[in-house]
Amino acid sequence: MKPPASARPNQAKFWREPAFAGAELLRAAYRTHRFPPHTHDEFAFGVIERGAQAYLDSRGQRIIMPEGTICVINPGHLHEGRPATEAGWDYRMVYIPTTGLISLLKDDGEDFSGTLYFPETVIDDPQTMKLIREAHVCSESNDATQLEKTSRLATAVFQLVQRHGQMPHPMPRPAAIPGAVKRAREGPRRPWTASLRRCGR
Repeated sequence: MKPPASARPNQAKFWREPAFAGAELLRAAYRTHRFPPHTHDEFAFGVIERGAQAYLDSRGQRIIMPEGTICVINPGHLHEGRPATEAGWDYRMVYIPTTGLISLLKDDGEDFSGTLYFPETVIDDPQTMKLIREAHVCSESNDATQLEKTSRLATAVFQLVQRHGQMPHPMPRPAAIPGAVKRAREGPRRPWTASLRRCGR
């Protein structure tokens, strides 16, 4: 007989956002789960909602990701994962293909190239953490439109890159709207700011 979901030590839910560069999203609550050493082809970033995650990087250094922080893993970065304490951790993650992320950061008509890199894997930035979490919650909501989901995710990613990413070429202006979202918003005009409040604001 299967134990009730609330009694299971490790729970995870995956879904996709095809309109947002084919991103995959994960919401998980892990108490005993451990990840073996691995890498990602995509950028992986998210927020720790409860507890703390620990991992050993490629140099054998133990990294702690505590509650309220942003975690970022660059493509190709070897790492593993485990609970930092017996209480485990809850988190929300977004996995975005490199080419898709760069495309989202382009202004319409602007040639934007270079290698994006995040020098820090653990980031203490409450404002951006809140944006990422709200965008993730919105993506999971059945009440939000696709435009709302894409807009929130783009805003959160754009701020994360602006504040914490490094790139050899100039970044787009903070006020700019990523091209994919701008084109979507050029469709039928309708007020959607009130709807955004339904999914986490």
